Amino acid sequence: MLDRQFTFRTMPCWRLLLGAAALLDVVLLGSTQRIRFLAAQEIRTEPLTAGQSTEKIVVHDGYRVELVASEPAVVDPVDMAFDDSGNLWVVEMRDYPFSQSEVLQGRIRVLRDMDGDGHYDQSQVFADNLDMPTGIALWRDGAVVTVAGRLIFLRDSNSDFVADVTEEWLVGFTRDNEQLRANHPRLGLDGKWYVANGLRGGTIRLGSHYAASERATSTNETHSRNESDSEWNLGSRDLRFDSSTGRVELISGPAQFGLSVDRFGRRYFCSNRNPAMKAIFEQEDLNGNPLASLTAPTVDVVPAGEQSQVFPAVSAWTTSNLHAGQYTAACGVFAWLPDSTPLSSTSVGASEVYVCEPTGSLVTQNHLQPDIGSEQYVAPAQNEAYSWLVSRDPWFRPVNIGLAPDGGLVLVDMHRAVIEHPRWVPEELKDRPDQRYGDAAGRIYWIGSSLQAPLAESITRLHDQPLSTLSDLQLVEQIVSNNPWLRETARRLLLQRYGGSARSTNRELIASLLRHADASDVSANARVCCLQLACVLDATASQWLPRYLTVEGSEAITVAAIRALRWIDFSSTPDDRSAAATALSMLVDASKPPVQFESLLALGLLSDSNHQPTLSSHQVAKVLANFRTTAYRARWLVALGSAMRHSPQMLQDIWLTELELFDAWQANSSSDMQVVEGTTRRLFQLDQHRAITLGAAIGRLEQLTATESSLARPAALVALLTLLNQGRAGEFGNHEQRLWPIVRELVLTETQTTPVRQRAALLLARSGAPSDVDLLSQLSRQMVGADVWLPFVKAWASTSDPNCDQFLVEQLANSAPRTQRGFLELIAARPQRIQLLSLEIAKQRLSARQIGLDGMNKVIAAAEGAVKEQLRAEVDAIVNRDRQQVLEQYLSCLELKGQPQNGRAVFEKQCSACHRIAGVGQDVGPDISDSRTASPLQLLTSILIPNQKIDNNYFRYGVLKVDGTLVEGMIIEETSESITLRSQQQPRITIAREEIDEILASGMSLMPDGLEAQIEPQSMADLLAFIKQWRYLDGSVPLSTD
Repeated sequence: MLDRQFTFRTMPCWRLLLGAAALLDVVLLGSTQRIRFLAAQEIRTEPLTAGQSTEKIVVHDGYRVELVASEPAVVDPVDMAFDDSGNLWVVEMRDYPFSQSEVLQGRIRVLRDMDGDGHYDQSQVFADNLDMPTGIALWRDGAVVTVAGRLIFLRDSNSDFVADVTEEWLVGFTRDNEQLRANHPRLGLDGKWYVANGLRGGTIRLGSHYAASERATSTNETHSRNESDSEWNLGSRDLRFDSSTGRVELISGPAQFGLSVDRFGRRYFCSNRNPAMKAIFEQEDLNGNPLASLTAPTVDVVPAGEQSQVFPAVSAWTTSNLHAGQYTAACGVFAWLPDSTPLSSTSVGASEVYVCEPTGSLVTQNHLQPDIGSEQYVAPAQNEAYSWLVSRDPWFRPVNIGLAPDGGLVLVDMHRAVIEHPRWVPEELKDRPDQRYGDAAGRIYWIGSSLQAPLAESITRLHDQPLSTLSDLQLVEQIVSNNPWLRETARRLLLQRYGGSARSTNRELIASLLRHADASDVSANARVCCLQLACVLDATASQWLPRYLTVEGSEAITVAAIRALRWIDFSSTPDDRSAAATALSMLVDASKPPVQFESLLALGLLSDSNHQPTLSSHQVAKVLANFRTTAYRARWLVALGSAMRHSPQMLQDIWLTELELFDAWQANSSSDMQVVEGTTRRLFQLDQHRAITLGAAIGRLEQLTATESSLARPAALVALLTLLNQGRAGEFGNHEQRLWPIVRELVLTETQTTPVRQRAALLLARSGAPSDVDLLSQLSRQMVGADVWLPFVKAWASTSDPNCDQFLVEQLANSAPRTQRGFLELIAARPQRIQLLSLEIAKQRLSARQIGLDGMNKVIAAAEGAVKEQLRAEVDAIVNRDRQQVLEQYLSCLELKGQPQNGRAVFEKQCSACHRIAGVGQDVGPDISDSRTASPLQLLTSILIPNQKIDNNYFRYGVLKVDGTLVEGMIIEETSESITLRSQQQPRITIAREEIDEILASGMSLMPDGLEAQIEPQSMADLLAFIKQWRYLDGSVPLSTD
C-alpha cells in the first residue's frame, strides 16, 4: 500500500513541478524499501516491455498482480470476458481516437492459454473490421457487442471461433464522439440486456434482426418515444433490452463508459468525474408517481468531482490542473461483494466498487456500507489514504475490470502514451506526435490474493471440462460454490438454456435452486443467486415467491426476493399479487429501514387502478418515523409516493398530518423547506390529484400557524404559500383573509429565518391589499444590494404595481451580475416591462452593452412584434455576425499587457454566471479554471467563437412551462416523469413533464456570441490574464515582472 507520506506530502511537489524531472520517494507501508521514480513523464517513443511495465505496478497489501496477456496477442483492449472453457475474449479498439484509414481496425479476439502456464499465448481473430467496438458480453454461440451506433450479436455457428453470422439487434446510438458511445452490454439478473448510454444518447430502433416492428413494445410513456412506435429517444437515460421479444425500455442514467450490475440487480455506472453512481429509482418506480421529480433517481456513491481523491504515482496530465489528484477519466466501474467478505445472516452486506482511472494510471477500491435506498461511502482511515493499485509506468492505462475464472479480478490495460481524445485538448496538442504511441500494445492482468493458487490451475480445469458440458444440476453446484465467476457463468448458461420465452419445465432444476436458496450452510451470495435465477426461469414463480417476503431469516434473501418481484408478471394471477402485497405490507411494518424502502417501491409495482395495496396508518407511521430521522427525506417520500400512487387522497392526508409533526425535523433548514415546498406542490398540482380540496388543506394548515412557538409553523407557512400559488380564485373560501396578518408579521420580523421570511413575502403579494403592495415596495427599496434583496423584489414584482416595472429597469444597470440576471427574468415575464426597457434603450439611458448579450437574448425571446425587432436591432448593432472577423480584430489584445486584478471584475460580470474561478461564479458550463494547457489564442477563440467547438452536453435548452414561464439551461437528467436542468440561477431545476408545454433545443452553446460588445480589447487582455494567472494573485508564488 502506498503510504500517506507519499500520497499527501509529495502531491503538491509534482503539481508544481509538472514537466520537470523531480525525484520523489514512494514508501511501502511495512517496509523500508524506497522506490525512486521520475514524477514527470519519461520521454520515449516505445512502450516498456510487458514485463518491465508489470514490475512498475504496486498493489495493496494482500494482493498480487500477474500478467496474463500482452501484445502481439492483444492490442488496445477496452473490454473482456472469459468463456466457460477459460478462453479470454477481448475487444480491441484499435482505431482510437479516430480511424486513420478506410479499413476499420476494430476487432474481437479470442485468446487461449495453450500450454497451461497462465499466460494467453495464442490469439484468434473472432471478428474484424468493426467500427469502434466498445464492449462485449458472451451469449449462446457468440458475443453481444456494442459498436458505433449499434448493438449486435456476433454468432459462431460452426464453433471455429470465427463469427459467421451478425444479428443486428439495435441501431441509432449516437456516433458523435469515439469515446462517448454506447458501451458495456451486460446481462442483467432478469435475463435482459443493459447498455450504457455513452452520454450522447440517440434515437433507438430495432435492428434488421427484428424485421417485424410490431414485436417491439415499450413500457415508457409517449414523451420518451418518437411518433413511430418503433423508435425510442434515449436522451439522458440508459437502456434495457429483451432480446427474446425485442422489448426496449429506457431506464435511469446516463452512464459514460462503465456499467455494472450487483448481486441484487442494482446498477452502478460512471462518468469521467463521477467514479461510481447508482440508480436508486428505476423508471417503473417513477411512472405515475406524483412525487417522482422530488429527487434525482441516481446518486454518487463514491465522492465525485472536486470531492474525490486519487493518488497517482505518475505525473498525470489532466485537462484541468485543479483536477490533479481527482478523478478525471473514471471508467470501467465494477461492483461486487467477495464471497470472502463476512456476511451475517441478517445483513445485506457491504459492497466493493472498483474504478479505473487511466489518466492517473491507477485503480481504486471503494468500500460501501448499506444505506437507505443506496450505500454510504466508507472513507479510508487517516493513515490509509491510498490507491488500491498504481503503476509508475505512465503508459499504463487501466480502462476495465471484471472477474477472472478463479474468483480473482482481471484488469484491462489499453496501454497508450496518450489516452485523452484530441477533441478535449488544446489546439496546439491536437496533432501531437505521441498521440498514437503505444497503439500496437495492450496488456491484461490478473489480480488476486497473495495466497491464491495460480490462475493457470482454474484455466486448465475449464479447458479439460468446459462448464457448458455440465448438466443443469451440476451447474447449480457451481452456483453454490464460493467462486463468484463460476456462479455468474453458471447463471448465464442456465439462462441460455431456459431464459426468455422458453422458461424451464425442469421442475428438478427449480427445486434444486430453491433448496439451495433455503440452505443455511450456503453463502448468502449463492443463496441470493439461486433464488433470483429460479424467479427468472420458473413461470410459476409468482406462486412461491411471497413466502420469501418475511422478516425472519436473512435480510439479503428478503431484499433479493423483493427486487425479484420486478421480473414477475402478476396480471393473470391476482391471488398471487394479493399475497405478495400483503407480505410487503408486513415488511413495511416490521422490518429495518433498507427492507422497508425496497418494500414501498415494490408495493408501487404491484398496484394499478384495479389493484391498490393499502398501508395502514400504523404502517405509514413506521415509514414516517424513518423519514423524520434521516438525511434522505426526499427519497422516502418518493418511495411512499410509489407505494400510494393510486391513492391520492390518502397520500395528501398523510402529508398534511406529517406537517403537523414537523417539529421532529430540523424545521428551519433550507433543505427541509425545499422538501416541504416540492412535496406540497406536487401532491396538489393537478386537478386529478386534488382529492382533498385546496380550501380544506389550507384550513388544516392555518391552524398550525396560530401558535407562534410551534416548530411546525414555518413549514405550514411554506406549504400555505405553495397551495395558494397552485390555487385559483374562489378555491380557498374565507381562509385567505385570516392568513394575511400572520404572513404580514413574518415579513416584518427581521429575526425570522430568511427562507421563511422570503416565502412569506411571496405569499403576501397574493393578498391584493394596496397596503401590502406598499409594504413590499418599501422593503424592496430599503434592501437595495442586500443578500435577501432579490426575493423581496420578486414578491413585489408578482403584484400589478406599475412602480415596480420602473424600479426594475432603473436598478438594472447598477446591480450586481447575479441580481441583474434575476431582474432580467422579471422584466422578460411581462410585456409592459419589456416595452419600458426598450424605451430606456431607445432614449439611450440604458444600452444593450450594459444589459449583456445573454440578458438581451432572454428578453428578445419573450418580446413580440415591433419591440422584438427593435431589441434585435440593438444587438445586431453591437454584434458582428462574422465571428472569424471579430477574432482577427481582437488578435491585437494578445499583445497588450493584461492586468489580472482588473480581469477578475470582467470575469465576475461577464463569465461568472456559468463559470467558476477563484471562488467566483458557479459551475454550469465547462471548467475553465485551469489554463496551463490553453494558449491565450485558444482562450480568445473560445470566448469570441463559442459555438465553433461545443460539447453537446453544454447545449442550451429552453423549457416553456404551461404557466408561460421559460426556464433555460442544460439538460443533465431525465426520466419519463421529469427533466432536470442546470441553469445560471440554480444547480438543479427539476420540472415535471406535466408542467412542460414545449422543450426548445437551440443547438447552441450556453455562451452567447458577441461578448466583444461588452469587453473592449484592453478588458479582454485583462480577462485573459486573470484566467491564466488567477491562482498566483495572492502573492504566494513570485511572478516575473517582465
